[in-house]
Amino acid sequence: YPFSTQYQNSNTWVLETLAAVEARDAKIVNREQAQAWLKLAGYQPSEMKIGTFKRLGGRVFKANVAFDDHPTELRFSDRIRTVTVDSVMRFLADRNEGWQVVEIPAAR
Repeated sequence: YPFSTQYQNSNTWVLETLAAVEARDAKIVNREQAQAWLKLAGYQPSEMKIGTFKRLGGRVFKANVAFDDHPTELRFSDRIRTVTVDSVMRFLADRNEGWQVVEIPAAR
């Protein structure tokens, strides 16, 4: 869950680091502050519909899969919110602050 400090995926790390850079007037020194800034700046995580059995299977068979940090009302309605590349790109595009996406072609 993007607004919990219990776990962090690599996309979350990038997003929170971006928040620390973007928050020019606020000194961000921890994850809670980065997440608060992201909320104020309008960041919206991606939402996926993942049923109970898939979540349980993921948790049982993969050590790095967890859902217990998600708000109960979302988790029990099978709505899982997470930081994805798509949500980060959408956030940057919506802010329109000069960030540019450049696709680097694969070497042949």
